[in-house]
Amino acid sequence: MNVRPLLLGAVLAFGGAAGVSATEPTAAEKQGQALVAELRAVSPTESYTQTGILKMRDRARHWIQIPFRLEIGAATTNRSVNVVITDPALAGMVTNSLRGAQASTAIAGSDFQLGDLAMEFLNWPEQRVLKREMRRGRACKVLESVNPDPGPGRYHRVLTWIDSESSGIIQAEAYDEHNKLLKEFEVKDLQKVNGHWEVKEMRIRNVQTGTQTLMQFDLGETLAPAPRH
Repeated sequence: MNVRPLLLGAVLAFGGAAGVSATEPTAAEKQGQALVAELRAVSPTESYTQTGILKMRDRARHWIQIPFRLEIGAATTNRSVNVVITDPALAGMVTNSLRGAQASTAIAGSDFQLGDLAMEFLNWPEQRVLKREMRRGRACKVLESVNPDPGPGRYHRVLTWIDSESSGIIQAEAYDEHNKLLKEFEVKDLQKVNGHWEVKEMRIRNVQTGTQTLMQFDLGETLAPAPRH
């Protein structure tokens, strides 16, 4: 299965190489750095836009839908990620990707954060491959990414199940500043577009609040030229 990495499959928005430990890295850390390098190597370098819908479910199990446009800048040292809310009632709401604590900004009140779309955790200096195991019928490498600066609203660490064959992310778990499970992410639907498998739908579930958000993409809009600002 050749899954072309898309968005959380391999969009690295913040640029720059992952940090190197001052001490000799362990075998697990070397494998982790190598795996992150692989993900960077297959990340698309061109700018593009993609449209879709955010579907949010609150604690009372009520759903709301918000259309959006995702704008990914060309791969540079500081690659931009903009989420533009296209609902007429919310016209002009733009969320920009930023470094540090601002990456924990929620997108339109959903369970997705800017850092989720930018895969900020892959730029943390501490990366290690913990094990290999099957997940959802696929052989995966389990990558642990540890945040050097955790705090309120920020992840302490992220576990990611990466398909050994395609390098696509199948599932991830994010832990809060107290190292308690906070969010679960999974790719829900893949569709083949122009000979490549693309992410059609993904989900984040906040296990602490009981809320969840689906992000659904209009695959016919994939890789359109990004608008100039």
